[in-house]
Amino acid sequence: MIALVLDIPCAELEFDYAGMHHSGWVTGVRHRGRDVMPLVLERIASRGRSYEQAIQITYLEQLQQRYLDHLQKLDGSRVLIVDLGEHDLLHDQVAYHRLLEHIDAPVQEGVRQVLL
Repeated sequence: MIALVLDIPCAELEFDYAGMHHSGWVTGVRHRGRDVMPLVLERIASRGRSYEQAIQITYLEQLQQRYLDHLQKLDGSRVLIVDLGEHDLLHDQVAYHRLLEHIDAPVQEGVRQVLL
């Protein structure tokens, strides 16, 4: 959907995503390292769909924070927040395997943040 809105092949986009399963939000989009989230929001606004017009970036940021806060309060939850930096997991096998190591590592309850 975002690739269609931007008219850019999906393989050329990098996404920041928060959530799991069916509950998730794209919180950032980059094309060749350039932040294109403002362009995504501009193009969505130009589509004229009433239910999309009122979405503000601050709302999406607050939604992400509330979701993370909720996960931290669950008994027994284990949350892994990964900052990919400039890594492209499709083309950077070293970064991909480091991510898998973090996912497979035994963890205690709580939130863990890592930078690849």
